Parts: sequence; structure tokens; C-alpha cells
Amino acid sequence: MTPELEPRRIELRAGRPASVTFRHATARIPGHEMLVFPGLGRLVTLPADGEVTVDFPGLSPGEYSFCFGDGSPCGTLVVTDDLRHP
Repeated sequence: MTPELEPRRIELRAGRPASVTFRHATARIPGHEMLVFPGLGRLVTLPADGEVTVDFPGLSPGEYSFCFGDGSPCGTLVVTDDLRHP
């Protein structure tokens, strides 16, 4: 079974706080109980087959990868100064 997490690519505007709700659409898989944002020093517990909302402070521009606790890649936060849809 392939673990699914949505969304995988998130675009945020730099310097503005934001909340993102992640949907974890698979049963509990060892190593996938946590969502890790290495560049932000954040760990978030994922509920099995549920949703979790993560609050982000105003971030600096850049790309921030996130992964499951076992290191399996999940996606990227893309933070820019200029978004087409602010």
C-alpha cells in the first residue's frame, strides 16, 4: 500500500502566517506516524486516516521539504514573495 498525503505541494506567501490541513489517506504504516519539516525543525503527529492542521509562522522565501518520520518524501512548501493568487 502506498501512503498518501495531501497536499504534496503547498505555495505560501513569504512573511505571512498560514495554516495548512493535511489529509493522511492510508492506514497506520510504521514510520509514517509523523510528518517532519527538517528545514523548520517541526514534527507533527499524523492521525491514521484523518486530518491535521499545521500552523506556520511567516516564513522566509525558499523551498522547505517535508517527509514522513522514516524519511520517505512527502512534498514541498514553496514560499515566495509573489504569488499569483495571494
